[in-house]
Amino acid sequence: MLGERLRAFRQRQRMTQEDFSKTVGVSRQTIARWENNERVPDALMVKKLAKVFRITADELLGKDEDENATMPSKFAKEHYVFGKVKVGSKGEIKIPKEAQEVFQIKKGDEMIVLGDIERGIEFIAADMLWEMSLQKHEV
Repeated sequence: MLGERLRAFRQRQRMTQEDFSKTVGVSRQTIARWENNERVPDALMVKKLAKVFRITADELLGKDEDENATMPSKFAKEHYVFGKVKVGSKGEIKIPKEAQEVFQIKKGDEMIVLGDIERGIEFIAADMLWEMSLQKHEV
């Protein structure tokens, strides 16, 4: 829904609701209502919001997205944003249920953690990495 898209795009820009409200000229409460799907911005505001995020209004409204995609993005349709996760006191990360379903991750599956200073952290299923490695070395 639009509220989830707004929240995700705002968070991608590393903006608080307060910062975002000042940028677009509405109250923080209005932003909260939009993000909670209690209210919907008017057409002129949608255009303004899209400009802030440097996307099209159609992208913001989700008109180009596949029905099964979590949210629109500048990425290909194979990319998702599942929301944020917290790192536990022992370094554990709970993968969102929707991500588990999309990528068929089950309890006990092994993951490889990759890291790049500029791009961040990425998880890949250990068996997928093994398969890719075998395909690369096949004659």
